[in-house]
Amino acid sequence: MWTASPEDQAGNPLPSMTAKLNPWTVNSDDILDARLDKLKEGPLAWLMKKEFCLQFTTHHVMLKVSPSFMGGRLHNRFVSTACPDPFFGPNGPAPEGCLAVSCSSSSAGAAIQHYHIPVTDLSPAPPRKKNQQCIVLHGNHRGSICNVLKCNVKKNTVDIAIASTVINLRFDQICLVEQSRTTM
Repeated sequence: MWTASPEDQAGNPLPSMTAKLNPWTVNSDDILDARLDKLKEGPLAWLMKKEFCLQFTTHHVMLKVSPSFMGGRLHNRFVSTACPDPFFGPNGPAPEGCLAVSCSSSSAGAAIQHYHIPVTDLSPAPPRKKNQQCIVLHGNHRGSICNVLKCNVKKNTVDIAIASTVINLRFDQICLVEQSRTTM
């Protein structure tokens, strides 16, 4: 029988374990939820790995949208994930299998528009010029956010600085990120 009396719970290890959990705070484990299954395969599988999740509390991931989404209206534009949780944006929680993203409208005034886009319609966006930031997706430095020193769009490669070393990577090994304005 369950009781709230501390004397009755003294021999039960469960209250000491649950006492450390605080349902009113958000941590990196909260980002990893049931939507993980939808991201295990495909171009965004890396998005839910622990070495990346912590970075997305302070950085927006920039993504390309496939031509099949909304009849291709967002095809030539980059969208950015919601921050600190890529599954919850200003228009609420994203449906299962989707990310909460935003981009500026293409009409006059350039208002910010918010979308829930299926992960199957998104892929990592490459940098386009030097002094942008990207996150390394593969290799020894995976999960590191680095500055682009040189960007070669024709060869689809970038030179990035990690510590005092310059590394050349292909576009499929990185993804463009932007620091969240709320953490600057």
